[in-house]
Amino acid sequence: GDKMKFGTFEISYLIDEDLKNYKEIFDWMKMGIETNHQQAIIGINHVRDLTLTVMNSANNVTKQINFIDAYPTSLSSLPFDITTTDVEYLTAVATFNYSYYEFI
Repeated sequence: GDKMKFGTFEISYLIDEDLKNYKEIFDWMKMGIETNHQQAIIGINHVRDLTLTVMNSANNVTKQINFIDAYPTSLSSLPFDITTTDVEYLTAVATFNYSYYEFI
């Protein structure tokens, strides 16, 4: 009992029209896989600190949460559907592990 354990951080987000935010997480995950194979040789680490900004209905920042030593563990597929007639925005779900978090 001298170590705290946290659950995963899961976020659902809108994918931009150029898929930049999706590709950034995809590339990060790919880098993590490559790093795990080479880490003993070149000493690369794929963790980063993430900051979640919570905003109110007027788009003012109400809280910020900093996730320390975070890295992605899963990324949902791209939900393409050509049969829909309405405008639907692509969304994705990303899951991260992290060491701990702190409120800023």
